[in-house]
Amino acid sequence: MEDHFECLWDLFRSIPSLELEGASVLGEFYWLNKDDPNYTLQRAKVNQGQDAHTDGLFTLSEEA
Repeated sequence: MEDHFECLWDLFRSIPSLELEGASVLGEFYWLNKDDPNYTLQRAKVNQGQDAHTDGLFTLSEEA
């Protein structure tokens, strides 16, 4: 995917909503995210949503 998801948003804009006449999937996605924001500043989570405290580091082994 590109950095800002423009192609994805254009695709969502072209798909009509199954539930709302005159709306698109992009509109539904926007309204859902506005009503129930789904984002986090945590890079990784453990134990059902707790911060893994990675301090932004990948800490991968050579094997990984």
